[in-house]
Amino acid sequence: MRKYKVLQITNFMDMSGQQETVLSTTAGLNTDYFEAQLAANLSGSTRRNVDTILARRARSIPHLHVHDLPYVRIMPSPYHDTRTLIDLVRLMRRERFDIVQTQATKIALIGRIAAKIARVPIIVHFSHGWPYEFTLIPKPARTGFLMMEKVAAKMTDQFITCDYALLESGIRHNLGTRDQFVVIRSGMDLDRFLTVNQNQSALRQSLGIPPGVPVVGTVMIFEAKKKPELIVEIAPRLLEAAPDTHFLLVGDGEMMNPIKTRIAELGLQDQFILTGLREDVPELMAIMDIFVHPAWFDVLPRAIVQALATGTPVVATRVGGIPEVITDGENGFLVTPRDLDALASPVIQLLQDPQLRATMGRNARESSSAAFTVDAMIKATEDLYMTLIEKKFQDNGKRYESTESA
Repeated sequence: MRKYKVLQITNFMDMSGQQETVLSTTAGLNTDYFEAQLAANLSGSTRRNVDTILARRARSIPHLHVHDLPYVRIMPSPYHDTRTLIDLVRLMRRERFDIVQTQATKIALIGRIAAKIARVPIIVHFSHGWPYEFTLIPKPARTGFLMMEKVAAKMTDQFITCDYALLESGIRHNLGTRDQFVVIRSGMDLDRFLTVNQNQSALRQSLGIPPGVPVVGTVMIFEAKKKPELIVEIAPRLLEAAPDTHFLLVGDGEMMNPIKTRIAELGLQDQFILTGLREDVPELMAIMDIFVHPAWFDVLPRAIVQALATGTPVVATRVGGIPEVITDGENGFLVTPRDLDALASPVIQLLQDPQLRATMGRNARESSSAAFTVDAMIKATEDLYMTLIEKKFQDNGKRYESTESA
């Protein structure tokens, strides 16, 4: 039996949930049926301190062929975008892919145009967030993004979203019909979080966190839309309610320097631990008594799913797909975005009530879903690809032949 050739396209292999999903899917497809390849700018975006880890990991996978797209940029650039389009068309014509799947925003448009030019039979787009919903950018820009998505949608056979909120938004904005959309959860190694040793005394000591004090924490890429600085802003009132509280912020990104500055302005250097990027995320989450995600805009962050698996109650804003995994008052609290009082109140409640923390922690672990495992994600993707291939057989009135000879 011949293999179907699949190309996954994304912008940068930065250390983010989206790109971890892309890499896990591409590398995990059954090699008996699929030959998967990956294309991205491997040298990273402007956040160079967080961009190279996944690129190195991708290059280290023996069976994965990785293509560099050196002209990919975040902002529009006629020269760089045209060069990227040319590179992708050449790659697709040379490799004769059966399926092209795009991610991200601008590169997804370029990738689908290239696939159409190269006459790739099946074009799939995985949305990890519609840019026209990003309220931190001006409305004219959001309107432009929606028009761009509608242009790209006309070249798309199938949409995948990571949560149902994105699915409904795509349908509501007429990007496709309901049968063109499917939800595939972002898969991760949840066993590492479900089985992590809850006794992390040595790690606490190495971080300078005294025994027995409550820890409020988060794990994220520190970017504007996730509003990590709000944890710093509510810290004084949390310390007033529970003076021995410590704060553990795991990650890096564009907001890190402003956060450091604000911590210093408030004189809270002794209460905050900023770890940067770490590989021992399950162990760090096991230290946290409360996980806080204050984003103004987001989809369904992997870190929230991981915190639940660790048995950590979550306080998060009611945005995107977050309400799909947080049941308010059961495994965490959902709060209104842009409201510091609303954000601080449930955190204070949890800090002052250890029994409530324990109950919600048990509920959090029990609410973990097998839908978020890597195996489930890969199986759903493979099933979708085979369904699309079979549909091509029927639409053509004959057995669909690969663009590569058998």
